[in-house]
Amino acid sequence: MDNSAESANPEEEYSRRSKIFTAYTAFVTTLLIATIAKRADYPRAYILSGLLAVSLPSLVALQFLDFIVLVQQTRRRSRFRGLAVWLGFGPSIAGFATLIGHFSVIAAVLRCRHELHEL
Repeated sequence: MDNSAESANPEEEYSRRSKIFTAYTAFVTTLLIATIAKRADYPRAYILSGLLAVSLPSLVALQFLDFIVLVQQTRRRSRFRGLAVWLGFGPSIAGFATLIGHFSVIAAVLRCRHELHEL
C-alpha cells in the first residue's frame, strides 16, 4: 500500500499543512503581542520581538506559496517556498529558544537561591 503522504491529493495535503501553519502563525503572533505587552518585565524583549517580527511575513507568505506550488502548479518543491520556510521557522524557533533560555536561567537561579536560604 502507498504511503498516505504520497497518495494524498494536493488539495488534501494543502488543507492539512494549512491548518498546521495557521496554528503556528497564530502562536507566533500571540507570543509577539505578549512580548510587546510585557517588554518592561523582560530586559531583552527587543531581541525576541525582532526575531518574531521577522518570521511573521514569511509564515504568511508560506500559506500563499503552499497553495500556489502544491495545488495550482502541482509541484512538490519550490525555492521560494523553501526560503519562506527557513525565514519563517528559523527566526521564530531562535526566538523561542531565547525566551525559554532566559526564563530557564532565571528559574535555575531562583531555585538555587531558595535552596541556599533553606540551608
